[in-house]
Amino acid sequence: MYFVFCVTHREFSQRADDTSQRHQIWALLNSYLDGVQEVFERSTYLNLSEDQLIGDGFLSLLPVCKEYELQAALTSIQTVLVRHRSMNKRAVSLDGAPNQAMLQVQHKAIAAALWKNTFPFIKTHSTSQTAPVQLADLAFHFTLLAVSMSGVRESMPSIPSFTTLVQYFGLQDNQVNASICCQYMYNILPNQTIVERLRKELGAEFSKLIIHAWFRCALLTCKPTESMQEFTRMLLKMPEFAKLIHRSVDSFDDDTSTKVVLIQFLKSIADEFQNLQTFQERGQLRGIVQQYLGDVVKYVNPVLKLAGPTDSLNWMYFVCGYIVKYLAKMIYVQGKPQFLLPAILDSMVVPHILFNPNKTMPPSQLNAIRETLHLFLEGISKLDYKRDPYIQRRLKDIITQYFYRFPMRLSSTAGISANVGCNIKHPFLTALQSLHDSNNSDSTRNFRHFILELICTSHLILKSSQLPPKLDSALLFVKELYQRMTVQEIVSTIPLLLGTMLDILLVAETTSVGSVKKPAIAVLQSMLEAYRLTPNTISKEKAESAIRVFIVKHFRSGYIPVLHVLAAMAVMHRDLILSCVPKLLDEVNQVELKRGVGRDRNLRHAVMDVLKHLGEEGRQYSAQLTEEGSLF
Repeated sequence: MYFVFCVTHREFSQRADDTSQRHQIWALLNSYLDGVQEVFERSTYLNLSEDQLIGDGFLSLLPVCKEYELQAALTSIQTVLVRHRSMNKRAVSLDGAPNQAMLQVQHKAIAAALWKNTFPFIKTHSTSQTAPVQLADLAFHFTLLAVSMSGVRESMPSIPSFTTLVQYFGLQDNQVNASICCQYMYNILPNQTIVERLRKELGAEFSKLIIHAWFRCALLTCKPTESMQEFTRMLLKMPEFAKLIHRSVDSFDDDTSTKVVLIQFLKSIADEFQNLQTFQERGQLRGIVQQYLGDVVKYVNPVLKLAGPTDSLNWMYFVCGYIVKYLAKMIYVQGKPQFLLPAILDSMVVPHILFNPNKTMPPSQLNAIRETLHLFLEGISKLDYKRDPYIQRRLKDIITQYFYRFPMRLSSTAGISANVGCNIKHPFLTALQSLHDSNNSDSTRNFRHFILELICTSHLILKSSQLPPKLDSALLFVKELYQRMTVQEIVSTIPLLLGTMLDILLVAETTSVGSVKKPAIAVLQSMLEAYRLTPNTISKEKAESAIRVFIVKHFRSGYIPVLHVLAAMAVMHRDLILSCVPKLLDEVNQVELKRGVGRDRNLRHAVMDVLKHLGEEGRQYSAQLTEEGSLF
């Protein structure tokens, strides 16, 4: 019978592409599998050389089966495994059983056949991206078989120990499919015998390995599954995990989603790290967290290379975003690129494809970045971005590459210091808003200012008197950002932005680019209104300095547009322009002296158009301009 099976499965393999022939041959093979299953189910003692039915033909058959064929074959193997274990366990107590020694020999022969002819496929196919979850159940039954055969391993050295099996299918950092690992651990953890033996053999590493296995499964399981949810529920009952996570939250319900627990897990680690006082304690926790997380980039690379499936891609970016948000300080040390953060940023946020003009980032990946970039930025904000060259470089890359890649969808709200629930769409705004809402400390304010400085340098500064491309979008971004800043923060941007805004308005006056004038004036209004609400000596000096520089820089090359800009500013903030009138009049005098033809009536009338917005002091300066002789 087994010989016919071998001949048939060889023919089955050779006719893999012939659908009709394959179907007919499979019917014969399936009959054989059903027959083997029936033999094992009906046998009283499994002492009739049943092992001969499980030959090496299985090693050849299983790899060429299609999904429905494989399911049937694996079901038969699982039935044989369960029946063998059951009979082997009961053999000692069976009344009327044949010679016990002979029976043990027969059972060992069946086990050897199963290990040799079916287990290798289960082991290798468990690493496949399409591995059926049924393999996890088979792996679990083989683990139980290994436990029951612990006493005979010396005579069967090829059989792996149960610890080796648990590490391979559940705990080790290998390529076993996450769905297999998850289902396998779902089967293993309720078994107290195995758990206690693992605790004894692995010691303190046991809990770390279990947490790592759970994290890896959670990272690679984008959709909720029963086994993943049960794995999470069982993990919450593990003392080591419960102690860590309950420091930040009192308790979880049994139906709390893996997503919620995962985020809280990362946050709890961050909280514990923050509470540690010594460098040594923080270093130890860094090492433990590295064990928890493992090689994250290796896990996500297969999905990144294909930019899909979309659900998996989005979920992985979501999880990695939260890793960076909460654990940035733990997964990065300046000057040590082997830490996790550089690998995540370089492969997921600023991959090489961004800098290759001949390639385009897949839309699915770009969308995943758009939805999660704010999480990465929030994490980076906690690092020493002002002094760390690598972090500075990566922030500049992010600003340069993504500022215009994502559409600017603005809210309808307006006003200064509007700490409101705006419909924020741009990830930069989302990040800066979240930092403001969660912890509006000096460090977060400094980060917002730093990001604004990068945006100004990259997208607002004029080069050779030419407006940057897409300037209107950059101005709208600044305007929207101002709505999320306090008046003090806005005033602090005067040294950075006031001069730039004046330059932009000047170019807008002399060109036909009218689309930038309105948003530039809106930014200027917000800035000057904030200055009016919180006047102080330092901001006054810096604002006046920026205006004087603007006058000196541009007045002699074209005074009309300069005066138009100053007139617009005079309407917004009279006192600020009034304090700069002496410098303006000095420039008028210098222009006239350079020409050597006396007073320029047109020039002075243009200046007086500015002065008329300055009240009584402005009228006094106007009178001075109409007098004969010197201006002063």
